[in-house]
Amino acid sequence: MATSAAGIETGAEHPRIRIRVLALGGVLDEAAWVVRERFGDLAKIGVAIVSVPLAVAAYFGLGPLEEMAQRLSVIPQAGPDELFQLLRQFAVVALPLLILAYRVAEPIALGAMTYLCAGAMLGERPTIGRSIRRALRYSPALIIAWGIRWFCFTLGWAMCYVPGVLLGGIFAAVIPPIVLERAGPFAALGRSATLCTKQFGRACFLVIALLIIETMVMAIAQVVPQLSVRAVLMALLYPGVLCFSAAASTSFYFSCRSVAENYDLELHVDEVVRETERLESDAGSSPFSSPEPD
Repeated sequence: MATSAAGIETGAEHPRIRIRVLALGGVLDEAAWVVRERFGDLAKIGVAIVSVPLAVAAYFGLGPLEEMAQRLSVIPQAGPDELFQLLRQFAVVALPLLILAYRVAEPIALGAMTYLCAGAMLGERPTIGRSIRRALRYSPALIIAWGIRWFCFTLGWAMCYVPGVLLGGIFAAVIPPIVLERAGPFAALGRSATLCTKQFGRACFLVIALLIIETMVMAIAQVVPQLSVRAVLMALLYPGVLCFSAAASTSFYFSCRSVAENYDLELHVDEVVRETERLESDAGSSPFSSPEPD
């Protein structure tokens, strides 16, 4: 099976978009198009990889934390043993599941979604199974690179927000180099920094836009008073946020490559060459293209 320049195996014919340099609005529009085009497959990846551990973690984690906060607000000095038990329940049950959902499952899901989104953008159609296998193959690199990116962003966010946005902008395209270029974790971080600094302002605004979207979507679950329903709702909404985030980062990755490496021109040249070869092949197979025998 043939492989495209982005490393995606060619599948069935599929509508594609024209890779080009994009402003922030164009990146978000392309992301919305990709999510609409392949929402079913993207949602299946998110639910399969992220939703189950996130739902369990939310159910067992939110309960003890809310109960502890309620007791502290009513009787601040009473019940240290009970509060310790609640903290222990959170640390033993919910915390490992949250780590599994956010630091392990999330980067793997983002890797699979990125591979799927890149296929949609390049006019190809990798399957769900192939996308997940691709992400699992590079899961160590995805987990390490995403963990470093998360640590830098969190550290910067704790320093009055702005450093977090700046560091988030530098590493806004850390996932695509791993699943599309087969880069290692540190090579992917360097690759993201190289590409994103070419459009650094747009990268920072993309981080802010994705944060706003995530906050608004996840706020829907917070208005539900029932803990079990809220846990399920969070587990279903968060994969949707990941779908859009993966599509946006993939679109921005191709835009940065078009600025830094003229990747859009490379794709155009490849398309012209393929079209020329197809026309020549069609001409050669035509009964009117060969000379009549004497």
